[in-house]
Amino acid sequence: MAEPVLTSTHNWTRIFSANATMSQKFLANVIVLCFVCLCEFLFFTLSFNYTVVPGFVIWYFPLGFQFIIFMFLPYRYWPIAVLAICIGSGLSLRFEGSIYYQYLKHFFLTMCMVLHTLPIIVYARKYYINKHLFTLKSIIILVFLGMLVRLTNISFYFISNTSVYDRATPEQEFSIFLQHNIAAYPGVLMGVCVYLLVRWFNDNQIKISDPTKGVILEYVLLMTVAMIAMFHLHPTTQEIMKLLLFLPIIWFGYKYTWLGSVFCAIWINIVLLVLLTNAAPETLVGFQPFIVTYFLIGLVTAGLQIEDKRSRGALELQRTKLANTYQELSALQEQMQRLATDIVTFQEQEKKNLSQEIHDEIGQNITALRIAISLLDKQHNFQNEDLKYLQKMRDITDQVYDNAYQLMHWLRPRIIDEQGLQNTLEGYFFSVRLQDKGIAFTTTITDFVNALPDAVKIAIFRTTQECVDNVLQHSCCSNCELTITMQNSYVELSFRDDGVGYPKTILTEEYGLGLKSIANNVMALGGSMSIQNNHNGAELHVQLPV
Repeated sequence: MAEPVLTSTHNWTRIFSANATMSQKFLANVIVLCFVCLCEFLFFTLSFNYTVVPGFVIWYFPLGFQFIIFMFLPYRYWPIAVLAICIGSGLSLRFEGSIYYQYLKHFFLTMCMVLHTLPIIVYARKYYINKHLFTLKSIIILVFLGMLVRLTNISFYFISNTSVYDRATPEQEFSIFLQHNIAAYPGVLMGVCVYLLVRWFNDNQIKISDPTKGVILEYVLLMTVAMIAMFHLHPTTQEIMKLLLFLPIIWFGYKYTWLGSVFCAIWINIVLLVLLTNAAPETLVGFQPFIVTYFLIGLVTAGLQIEDKRSRGALELQRTKLANTYQELSALQEQMQRLATDIVTFQEQEKKNLSQEIHDEIGQNITALRIAISLLDKQHNFQNEDLKYLQKMRDITDQVYDNAYQLMHWLRPRIIDEQGLQNTLEGYFFSVRLQDKGIAFTTTITDFVNALPDAVKIAIFRTTQECVDNVLQHSCCSNCELTITMQNSYVELSFRDDGVGYPKTILTEEYGLGLKSIANNVMALGGSMSIQNNHNGAELHVQLPV
């Protein structure tokens, strides 16, 4: 069987992998050495075309390249990259014929400069870049660390009085120190922008469609032509161009998200660097703050858009969670409502069965007892004293029958069907029992209650029944009031008394048996219930949908 043939992509992956052979690792180090050395040479050589202070300060582009290369390269290639940077920068100075060129001295100074800035990049990679790069905080820290790298580089030369500082006068040193820092910012910010774009496209594997590429190319060409024309037309148009170039960065961000902002900032500055090649120092100094600002606007716009997208995503996620929670709660509420309906149905059925059993068993037995007493009276010739006891037996039997009859109707009120709910609530059914205890009972009820569905009428009756039971057993009141009204397709029931009120345990912890029964009736119909104590006694409010 023939061995599989590796493509060129697979070959490059194999060479740079951690499991490569010794020969492949050697080849990978040679490639890194040559690539980094060549890029360092080109960027350093390019920097000599942008002299800010003749003989002392140039726009230093290699720092941005170094920042990117150490961000991407695995740690195992760092030593060879440091060596390549030292060689490439030395070759650039020699090529340009710099008066500061002393090969060994420059080699070791460059190595020291690079080595003492690597911990900053290690920190950036470990704590920010590899964990959460695409956030506003990480972008700001990335820019800050890039500028800190330059500060440490120049501080090394400044403190050691090497490089250009051994040829500057004491009066010039601090000014040159500041110029050196500022002159490296375009390269650092360019490196940060390029790094963000490359990482994003590499991590997300995004491909831009051909129509979009065509539109972007048209915008870029139009902007480039306008920049060239305004740059060469007149010094005044140059100043106008500096101010107007903020707008395309913002517009690209609006049109193509944060990627557009960063790309536009990079392209604008590339065009400016081409136009400013070998320009006069005063021209470079005039453009330098604007170039830095263009990069910063692109990066800040990118960070804000990323945070906005992240916030929207988090908000949408929370909305989804809330929607799911709402659905779960709704399902749970429906389940509880069905359970409450089952409980109420079961209770009503048990009350019906018990009422029927009282009617059939106890009622028949009492009737038989009454007949037996009558027969006993007729068949025997009792004396007056015995007749008194016989009459007493009749009275007790009649009382038991009346109590059983009342209990039967208390359990299953046929009076609702016979007289209607309003007459039942306002009539003697409740008032007689309350008056026997010396409690006044007042009602405010309109006749709409008679037209309510049967389930709602039963719930209203049972609620009133439980409230009356509570008044009789616990309230110690002298007055109670029932109010039933209709509000926006809801039946509003209120029951008040002037007694001792509900115990604190009932208000704060758990309902008693009677209140639980009311709650089940209300929940079964999808209504709501609340209880409270006022300065006059207890209040219960029930709302039932119709």
